[in-house]
Amino acid sequence: MLTPLLLSAAEYDPKSHVLDVVLSGTPDAPVLTMHMVTLAVSAVLTVLVMVYVASKVVTGPASEGNARYVTRGRLSQFVESMICWLRDEMIEPVLGERGTKRWLPLLLTLFFFILINNLIGLIPLIDMQH
Repeated sequence: MLTPLLLSAAEYDPKSHVLDVVLSGTPDAPVLTMHMVTLAVSAVLTVLVMVYVASKVVTGPASEGNARYVTRGRLSQFVESMICWLRDEMIEPVLGERGTKRWLPLLLTLFFFILINNLIGLIPLIDMQH
């Protein structure tokens, strides 16, 4: 009774969802792969989201100091709160004030790029291309 089920399970390769799919070129010398396309899409998406978030920061008169920066919109406020938490609770205690000023842009870029890659990985339609 279980023979058809066992045979179908034996045909399934457990690493098939991890292996890359060659879109252009040969398997030995790929020119374009699905992983390359996904990385390019997530890089463009990261830039677009961050430009959108940055455009939602409104400035007031200079006499207000740092309080003059106001973030408008839910997404922008969410990203701002993530940035402030990462800076204040994760990065600055480890790197100190001087190291934070130097490395914060790179670390935030890597964080949001990896976050968007992980969110893209949750979309089931992309996995259907394998």
